Amino acid sequence: MQKPDTITVVVSRREEVRAHRADIYFSAKGSILITADAALKKTKEVAQVLHQLAAIGVAEEHIILRGVQGERNTPIIGSANTASYLLRVHCPDLEKLPELLGTLTVQRNVVLDQLVWHFPDDAAAQARWLGACLAESREKAQQIAAAMGVKLLGVHSLVEKWTDPADEQKRFLFSAARAASTGKTANERLPELHFPLITTKQVEVRVEVDFRVSAYD
Repeated sequence: MQKPDTITVVVSRREEVRAHRADIYFSAKGSILITADAALKKTKEVAQVLHQLAAIGVAEEHIILRGVQGERNTPIIGSANTASYLLRVHCPDLEKLPELLGTLTVQRNVVLDQLVWHFPDDAAAQARWLGACLAESREKAQQIAAAMGVKLLGVHSLVEKWTDPADEQKRFLFSAARAASTGKTANERLPELHFPLITTKQVEVRVEVDFRVSAYD
């Protein structure tokens, strides 16, 4: 089937979206090896960390045990072995993020791993962005058609493409930052570790529309 006479219009819109929640991944060293969720209460070092988190208002359901890494420091593997307990704590209110990080960093047996940002999935906002692109594409098509002496007859095809940052751009690795700092000489070493407390991402929508047009008058 022969393609009708068309004009192609490409319009894009880029918006900046701020994170509204975060997850902190960290490990806590324990003096005994216990598996399953029982480790959260039966390992005194881990239980102490959870007690401090509860004291600042962290809900129990916002703390997840992701895994346990046993350490073989005796010939026999058993409960007497030490272990690193891998945990995740959810922060639904970013105003409390500094206090949450402060509570974790004062614990001697805690090592921060990464901070993962979560962004709102606002369907209504995305619909507005798409609507603005479609309106702009139609306006451009009308201007082009008028300049070329043809009339718009309708839409032949439409393609929309959304571009979102890669997952790597939505997280901060404490381990990488520590390595960058300690890799410097004594005179160059930074006295503090810089990390974000607010972050944004850019979302882009691209619309390509083929408009059917009439023949030249």
